[in-house]
Amino acid sequence: MRKALILALFSILITGCGSFKTQTTTFHAPNYKPNGRLAVVARDSVTNNLEFYSYKTKFETELSKHGYTIVQNPKEANFIAAISYEIIGGRNSITSNPIYDSTGKPISSNIIATTNYTRILSMKIISIGEAGETKTIFESSARSVGRCGVLNKVFDPILKAMFKGFPSNNGQTKTVYDTVRLGC
Repeated sequence: MRKALILALFSILITGCGSFKTQTTTFHAPNYKPNGRLAVVARDSVTNNLEFYSYKTKFETELSKHGYTIVQNPKEANFIAAISYEIIGGRNSITSNPIYDSTGKPISSNIIATTNYTRILSMKIISIGEAGETKTIFESSARSVGRCGVLNKVFDPILKAMFKGFPSNNGQTKTVYDTVRLGC
């Protein structure tokens, strides 16, 4: 049994794969249906730089899989998907694990220092009426905490979790687990 556990841990370390946990929350208007012409734009503090365009394309791919027709010009859209993303600074923690001898007596301890980052994606879909009036019809956020502080290394599994079961039940918070290779 011990040999199997060591082999499993070793294979995880060698491949770089591990469990990835993301918590998603979704709210939407009654009778929300994902269809129509939609443009993806930057929200709030997100800038229109190359990083944004990389993530924008990934959002567009997911939204088109779920019923939207993607347009590049917001003036041609019935809906706007405003997206944002961020990593909140590292939070340090120290863990001390005792090491025991064969009699069960503690002889030392193993001290492990880790830094965890909070990674967040959010999306708000806004309906544009005939007269130009706007109304938010969908909001979703996905949050993950882990040791990787590089967003482009963790973006795909967080986005995948955000769209799992899209559009989800109104007011639903769910936790999505995935096995991923981060390389971070």
